[in-house]
Amino acid sequence: MHDLEEYLAYFRYLVAVPNENGRGLFYIVDASGQFNLWYQDLRGGCPEQWTFFEERHVSQVAPPWKGYPLILMVDEQGKENHQLYVLHARRQWPKDLTQKPDARHQYHAGSISRDGRWIAFSSTRENPQVQDLFVLDRSTLEFRKVLSLGRWLEPGSFSPNAQMLLAVEVLDINTTAIHLVDLQTGEHRCVVPAEPGSQVIPGPWLPDSSGFFVLTNQQREFFALAQYRLDSQQIEILVEEDHDIETVDLSPTGDRVVWTLNDGGHHRLFVRQWPEGPTEEIPLPKGQLLDLRFFLDGQRLAAVFTGAQYPPSIWLIDLVQKEAHLWLGGLHTEIPSEELIEPESITYTSFDGLPIQAWVYRPRTSGPTPVVLNPHGGPNWQHRPTYSGVIQYLLAHGIAVFAPNFRGSTGFGKSFMKKIHRDWGGAEIRDLEEGVKWLLKQDWVDPKRIAVMGGSFGGFATLACLTQIPQYFCCGVDLFGPSNLVTFTKSVPPHWRPLMKELLGDPEEDREFLLERSPLTHIDRIQVPLLVVQGANDPRVVKQESDQLVEALRARKIPVEYLVFDDEGHGFSKRRNMVKAYKAITEFLIRHLLDQSA
Repeated sequence: MHDLEEYLAYFRYLVAVPNENGRGLFYIVDASGQFNLWYQDLRGGCPEQWTFFEERHVSQVAPPWKGYPLILMVDEQGKENHQLYVLHARRQWPKDLTQKPDARHQYHAGSISRDGRWIAFSSTRENPQVQDLFVLDRSTLEFRKVLSLGRWLEPGSFSPNAQMLLAVEVLDINTTAIHLVDLQTGEHRCVVPAEPGSQVIPGPWLPDSSGFFVLTNQQREFFALAQYRLDSQQIEILVEEDHDIETVDLSPTGDRVVWTLNDGGHHRLFVRQWPEGPTEEIPLPKGQLLDLRFFLDGQRLAAVFTGAQYPPSIWLIDLVQKEAHLWLGGLHTEIPSEELIEPESITYTSFDGLPIQAWVYRPRTSGPTPVVLNPHGGPNWQHRPTYSGVIQYLLAHGIAVFAPNFRGSTGFGKSFMKKIHRDWGGAEIRDLEEGVKWLLKQDWVDPKRIAVMGGSFGGFATLACLTQIPQYFCCGVDLFGPSNLVTFTKSVPPHWRPLMKELLGDPEEDREFLLERSPLTHIDRIQVPLLVVQGANDPRVVKQESDQLVEALRARKIPVEYLVFDDEGHGFSKRRNMVKAYKAITEFLIRHLLDQSA
């Protein structure tokens, strides 16, 4: 039997960015115990650590092309108020450019100009209730606001000559539009208007600046790959499937376009010679591409990839040879990959006839098996078979994990995704109950040993299960889940609040409904042991959500363990905290699911 530490013996890689000459990679990894920037030559040699943050962590990097300094996106203790830092060279300390610790500043790989000089970022620095659009000049390290619409904006891509910039306007949780900003005149116009309940996401520009790629689910259920032409002012669909196309990128040389397709929770990667060429698939193992970047030669990709048998690691993809291989990372232990269990995909029918897909992680043991019901976060998210040391450790101890993609999950069309909006604690809990009923029909499941565990929305779903359908569960684990939907909607980050009415409800207009759906209202129904995990700096689900839950349970003498991390937010940036939390979770579940004396 392997220790939990062996299943956690891997580094978490976030991004991998090729340098300008293509001979090395800058990447972000928690090898130091915290997410920092590293560099390594592809030809060998020792990795070089470039940043040494302890209480801050790096989450994004713009590489030093054409002599421009690196620009880092840095957060402190999980507060999610990212600042932009400049790093001129190795062995120097990064300097804070934005210096607004109570505001967030965010960019992504697609919002860097082709020549590397300009970076577009969104920020709440001038108004905490909205995100405006800014542009940073890496030659002078000065930035200026280029667009403000009084609502949430996200940066898109620069035109090849860097004179125009795309921007995403978020009108509500389901609806976006695309604006075009002329960076020379300051003028802007909406080029892809909003269609209520649908989204448009801009990709890279076409090589001749005649338009840009778009991912869109307007007038369709799934995201399709399209192009928008400035002359015709029309969207032309290029690739459409009964699955979501999730990312698109164009090579720096302008002759290859790549995209990823979410096929049942696994990514498939495609490449096409642009503009007129065949489409070919690059073979990948089962899993998900978390990050994907072109080398400047346009022939290779650097990727962060994970699957049930692959912790997040850096892979190199050759688009000419159509090959992908692991370059850096993996599980640093003697556990063979064949011992790591791939889940089985099943489908069951919910109370109203809706089909629900779920992943069944079943251990190799025989006899009556305990099970952990594992609702995912979001709720507009999707459980995919990515690596989880906790799940694999539980499997090794003979505990199964059941992960349904209940209504509200992404990957099954926008109609399915919207079914949970303004219905938290409603039909999706019935979906989970029908999942438990499916489990109870399996001859290998022990009906007296079923637990429920989830984080964020999954934490809310855990508490909702324990208050609405408590008869099925012997214990629960709640990681930073909302307990009172009224206090939750009032405490989310200010720029989120306009979106909450569509997603969940208004804390004043819908107060009675939200209170009725709140687990805290029905706290007397929780009769089983509960473990609660919370980050003190969590800006999404504030600590008060867990405090009031734990206080109410302790007042009723219900066994509750409460683990608070004073230096974390919505998740774990520090490796030591991740390990401590996972140890507490697995020990709790093993104690209540396997120890008959518990």
